Amino acid sequence: MIFGDKKSFAFEYEILPHPYGDEFGIMKDSWGLLRLWVKNVDILEIYRKDNDIVTKRIRYEWNLIKIVEWLSNNFNVITQEENFPNSVLADNSLEYIKLNNLAEPDMDTDKFWFWNDNAYKWLENHWFGMAADDSHLGSIFIRKKDDSIEISWDNNNSFEYQGLHFISVEGVELIPIKEFKEVIYCFIKDFTSKFQEKYPNEMKEILMRLQKH
Repeated sequence: MIFGDKKSFAFEYEILPHPYGDEFGIMKDSWGLLRLWVKNVDILEIYRKDNDIVTKRIRYEWNLIKIVEWLSNNFNVITQEENFPNSVLADNSLEYIKLNNLAEPDMDTDKFWFWNDNAYKWLENHWFGMAADDSHLGSIFIRKKDDSIEISWDNNNSFEYQGLHFISVEGVELIPIKEFKEVIYCFIKDFTSKFQEKYPNEMKEILMRLQKH
């Protein structure tokens, strides 16, 4: 199923049999394929390269419940919070990360811990990587900017030590906020409908968090 328009912004997913059989419950049942389309590019797709030759293209697969929970938990903050923490002024999330690291106070000062608490909280709400759970999920940031949602990613050297590379290494794109909200809502609504009968309480909680927004 695909929700949205690949040419702009879309989530595409498919529930698949768990390949390992070492998990149970919703973690096992929600294993699936996920594609995140931004301007006709699946920014989750990676490829394996050996001796400078592309040997295999790999689409993202994992426990999709982790993705859905992160999106529903942070939907409100993503679509409302605009300023970066610690009064850092930046044009986009990638620039913010660099400036925040440069301006970080010395470790032996009280301000260091306050600064890093603020920075970590922002990452919890805006860094898609928080849903990775040890998977090969790209370093993607999602935040509000004016009347749009900014999606930015920086996958330079993310998994190169494993011989894995992202199809799209780096980028910053703006999506109309109304379009973003509709895609996320439809994606999560469809996902929860598939597991409503078997996991009613878990799916109810996800929808309640989303509908509060």
